[in-house]
Amino acid sequence: MKEISMGAAIALLLGALLMAGTSSAYPLQGSNGVVSCVIFDGFRTPNEGNSSTLHLDMAVPSSLDANFELMDNENAIHPVDVNMSWALQTGRVIVSFVIPYKAEPVALRIIPNGSEPFTISWEQPPKLTNGVTNMRYYGLANWQIAQEGQAMMMDVFISNNGTSGDLVVAPENFSIVDQWGWRYYAEQNFEPTVIPPKNFMRAKVTFSEMSSRSRPMLLEFDSGKATAIIVALEPLPTEQAADEQTKPAATTTAAETSPVEQAAANNSTDQPAAEVQTLTQPGETAATLPQTAEEKVQAQRDKMSALQSMMKVK
Repeated sequence: MKEISMGAAIALLLGALLMAGTSSAYPLQGSNGVVSCVIFDGFRTPNEGNSSTLHLDMAVPSSLDANFELMDNENAIHPVDVNMSWALQTGRVIVSFVIPYKAEPVALRIIPNGSEPFTISWEQPPKLTNGVTNMRYYGLANWQIAQEGQAMMMDVFISNNGTSGDLVVAPENFSIVDQWGWRYYAEQNFEPTVIPPKNFMRAKVTFSEMSSRSRPMLLEFDSGKATAIIVALEPLPTEQAADEQTKPAATTTAAETSPVEQAAANNSTDQPAAEVQTLTQPGETAATLPQTAEEKVQAQRDKMSALQSMMKVK
């Protein structure tokens, strides 16, 4: 992997802020029983034409000699781009792949010299449906924030699950709700699209002229209708980092090591890790998180209802 200048690294990291997703899938971990790796996060930077570069922030054994391959949702295999990959510290690297702009990572294959290859897989976002319309939310495709306001572009998948009748999808179908219950409607950034039965579309939905203090809590499709689909949104990257800093330190036992601690152990001892899995975020436990999409939506509604009650003038 090449060395990269501090200026280039900062430019890429600024690009990450604009292109980072809010998926809760990270960190991901995998092992072949000898070598263990952790993917802490991933971010994409746009290239000229119809491609982008996916950068994976990873922990690997300090002595690892391996090749990497990325499989996307079209089953295409992409080799690692060594010219766009670099080492941060001993055992912490950015591994990069040039992939089509619309492609999604499905699996990372690690091929160590001297031991068996193994795979770390991504999970698909949950599919929400009203019986006819199916929707998946893939995260932020772009995010810009300043003192004057913020704008964000959300990556969504819509399919027509019906057996007859076309589904027409337009920007006005989409809205987001902030922590105070204020609803923002999408910009007219794409033309109404006709989706025949058993077909789908992938759209980048843009919201702008938002207050810089608004935190998107819900993404809505056809809000106000009985057939509305509602996605409870994860915290934005900067909010998640702030939340982690304010959480009380958790008591950790030998059976409850965090991904960071596991990565440190991998670097020093190459001890085998668990099978490929999605790990709980540091400071969170399964008992404190809603377990279903409906529970997440209800939790966000309860928070907003309490805030709105406090704001009412008596």
